[in-house]
Amino acid sequence: MRNPSLLVADIGGTNARFALTEPGAAQPPLRYQQAVATADFASLRDAVEHYLGQLPGAEARPSRAVFAVASAVTGDAVKITNNPWAFSIRELGAQLRLDALDVINDFTAMASVLPVLHDADLQTIGNVARAPSPTAGAGERRCYAVVGPGTGLGVGGVIVERGRSVVIESEGGHVGFAPGTAYELELLRVLLPRFGRVSAERLISGTGLVNLYDAVRAVDGLPAESLTPPQISAIRKARPRARCRCLPSCSARLPATWRWPSVPGTAFCCPAVSRRSCCRGSRPAAFAAASRTRAATVRSSSAFRRK
Repeated sequence: MRNPSLLVADIGGTNARFALTEPGAAQPPLRYQQAVATADFASLRDAVEHYLGQLPGAEARPSRAVFAVASAVTGDAVKITNNPWAFSIRELGAQLRLDALDVINDFTAMASVLPVLHDADLQTIGNVARAPSPTAGAGERRCYAVVGPGTGLGVGGVIVERGRSVVIESEGGHVGFAPGTAYELELLRVLLPRFGRVSAERLISGTGLVNLYDAVRAVDGLPAESLTPPQISAIRKARPRARCRCLPSCSARLPATWRWPSVPGTAFCCPAVSRRSCCRGSRPAAFAAASRTRAATVRSSSAFRRK
C-alpha cells in the first residue's frame, strides 16, 4: 500500500532534514523529523534511503516528495552549492520509486511560507516599529525579503497584494560585496587576493564568519589564527555583558526584521553586536576580533541591501 503522506526535505550544505507531512492540511504536521549530516552520505539518494529505513514498520513508503535545496533549480540537473551532492530530478525520483518528486530552491520554499504567517509567528528584531504581518491588509501591496545565513547565504522574496502572493526566486547571496565604510574597504582589500571576487556569501554565512574573523585580525594587525565558526561564536558568547553595552546604539540602526522562531536559519540581523570603539581596552585580542567580526557582519548586510 502506498503512503498518502508527503516526504519533505530541506537539503543544505551541512545538514539535510527530513519529515513526513499531510498535504492539504491547514497546518500540516511534521512527523518523524530527522536531521543528518550531509558529509555522512555519498549522495542525496543514500541520505533519503537512510531516513526511509528509520521509519516505523507500519509506515508505508511515501509516493510523493518535495525537496527544498540550497541551489538554483533551473532544470533536471541539480548541484547543491556547498556540498558535493549532484543529481537528476527525474532519475532520483525513479530510484526512490516516487510517483512525483518536486525540487525547489530552499529560500523559494521559505518565501512561500511567509504569506500564511501571522503576528504570533513573528518576532521583531531591533528598536523599530513593527511592520504589519504579510496577512494584514487585503489590498495594500507589500514586498518582503527573506534572508538567512547558514552554510551559505540564502535569499528570496515575495510580493503580497490583494490576498495573492508572488514568490521571487533568487541567488542573491552571490551578489558582490559593496563596502560602505573605509574599514569595510580595508576588509575587502584583504579578501580580494584570496577570492578574486568577494560575494555577500563570503562574509555572511558560516564560512563567512571565518573569512571575516581572519580579515578583521589582518586589518587590525593581529596574528592569524585558525578557528572554526563555532570557536569564533564561543569567543563572542564568553563576554555577554561586554556585548550588551553597545546594544542600544547598534540596534537602533537595524531594520524592521522578522525572525521565525520555529524555523532555523531565517534570522538575519543580530542586535548583539559591538562598535569598533568597544573592542579596545582590557578585552583579549581574540574577543576584540570576534566583536569586530560580528559588527562587520551587520555592516556588510547593510551594504548587501544597498547593492
